Amino acid sequence: MNFKQKILLFLCKTFYRPYSYKVISNAEKYNIDQDNFELIKKTTFNLYRIKINKKTYYFREARKHTIFKDYLLSILEDYFEFANINSNFKNCKKMIIDKLSEKKVMKALYNIGIVNDKKSKIYRFFNTNDYSIFFIDELKKIDIKDIKDLFQYLWGEIYQYRLNNGVKKDYYQTFNISKTIGTYTLACMLDLNQLIPKTFFAEIVINGKIKYGSLMEEAPGISPCELMPVTQDMISVNFYNQCCSLYFLDTLIYEKDHRPGNYNVICHNNIISSLKVFDNDSPLAFFITPSIKFSSYMKSSPIVDKNNILILNHMSYSPVNKVLDLKSNDIKKKLKNVLSPIQIFFLNIRIKKIQRVIIKTIKTKKDFLLKNNQWSCEDIKNDVNSNYNTYLNILLSNNYVENNYE
Repeated sequence: MNFKQKILLFLCKTFYRPYSYKVISNAEKYNIDQDNFELIKKTTFNLYRIKINKKTYYFREARKHTIFKDYLLSILEDYFEFANINSNFKNCKKMIIDKLSEKKVMKALYNIGIVNDKKSKIYRFFNTNDYSIFFIDELKKIDIKDIKDLFQYLWGEIYQYRLNNGVKKDYYQTFNISKTIGTYTLACMLDLNQLIPKTFFAEIVINGKIKYGSLMEEAPGISPCELMPVTQDMISVNFYNQCCSLYFLDTLIYEKDHRPGNYNVICHNNIISSLKVFDNDSPLAFFITPSIKFSSYMKSSPIVDKNNILILNHMSYSPVNKVLDLKSNDIKKKLKNVLSPIQIFFLNIRIKKIQRVIIKTIKTKKDFLLKNNQWSCEDIKNDVNSNYNTYLNILLSNNYVENNYE
């Protein structure tokens, strides 16, 4: 585990711990058949794809924070119940759970790390197939692919556990769902909810089990990766407008992971008309920092230049005016049951700083604010020809390799 990861985990136990619940009472309730409940584990934090009235949603669970052994047993039970695994692997359930419950194995699992860290146990295991890293040589008789699938699931769940180590015992782990719901809530306050699928607290009942978490509507469209190479003539003015708005929203949130691949695009006749961002729970979203000058994992340029002016040539009237009108009490009222007080405090600082930047930018760039129907292809051209690595230029680079996880 690198130094930045250690600092993040320390902060999560202290100043950066999430607003958490003993009881989640404001959740919408749904009864789900197992046929409509699918575990998605090829992500950092595991998700469930759910069908409700023929409509697709994605559910991020907020598990209860218990002692680690109980937590491990709980996530293993869920894996064998809800993951799409073969019968041979299911028949090994008792042997696997017994082995992973051994003290030295649990200690190794607790320190499993993340797949992006080349020094982590999970990275080394995936690249070497060395069972001794986790003291599980007895499991070699099981297909390595099945073991790796299980460990792909485990590392995300255990990382989630450690990010929530500031949560009291038997309270719900809200580190991630607070970010997804907070992002949607702030987007709505700025008239930018068209960028983020509707997200809300939900109670899911399946096989007699009650699960709490955030439920998000499916983002329409396709990944930009499927369109590569993306070229300038494929960009519509509405999509460019939304790119600028997302850039702006992310600066307020301190969101560093809205890269191509974490949002979908809607296309008509090979023209990208709009976007929907579905991955809104990166560990540093709503971080406790006053900074509005930072680079994303894709090395985007800070949206504010050295003269404290926005690098964007234009913004739409509505989100800018909404931000200028925001008061500290507005933020507290909307987010007090989602974000912690210290997260709200720093969000307010970033908003106040961006308000000053906006005022200065408007004075410097007389045509900075546009109505939605005033954006033009010339604006796209000017962005592409600028010296800044904007969200648009990251998309057009067709190089979506990120420097992820601080």
